[in-house]
Amino acid sequence: MRRIIPLLALLAGGSGCFLFEWIWRPGSEHGAVEEPEPKPEYAHVPTAWGRWLYGTGTVGQWATYCVNESEIELACVGETADGKWFEVREGKTASAQFVSKGGRVLRAFYAEEPYAVAAPQEIASTPADLAAPGFERVELPRISESVENGHAIERYEDDLGFSVTVESEWSASVPGLYAERHGAGLVRRAGPKGRVELAASGADATPRLKIP
Repeated sequence: MRRIIPLLALLAGGSGCFLFEWIWRPGSEHGAVEEPEPKPEYAHVPTAWGRWLYGTGTVGQWATYCVNESEIELACVGETADGKWFEVREGKTASAQFVSKGGRVLRAFYAEEPYAVAAPQEIASTPADLAAPGFERVELPRISESVENGHAIERYEDDLGFSVTVESEWSASVPGLYAERHGAGLVRRAGPKGRVELAASGADATPRLKIP
């Protein structure tokens, strides 16, 4: 013990203070070292379109649709005075998009499962004929329309003069996230671009993507 005490005194009076400071300085007040935020590394970050292609909804609403051979989930996960945050999830990828009240995409972020960190997406000009999957953007001359109890049958004339039929069903109990018609959300739709059908919906959506 007589040999140890002078050594401790030397450390306390000299380099010992530096050693103590080096041990406790990093990290939080509890001495834990804070890990840096992970940076997203994706092989490809797709472009986001500048025009919002879907409908709208209130915070917490979500809906999953079978669209031809794929599945798309839409959710409203946030709102500010300038617009709303929506998440579009397809397969193992997702995009969080901030949409203005006028339907413009102002910010967008991309992530892949497990959606830990999102990467910014470039926002590009939307082609005039682009619509939500399963929908047609081009306005065709309407020949006739029949609506009864939320069931609609619309007939149009295409560029070649042929009749095009679009059949759809709508319900006020379904969120209008994918599409909305007179205050009712889309249940199913069949047209030239394929079939869109509701699989599930709810009102307990929370953000999955971590926006940097």
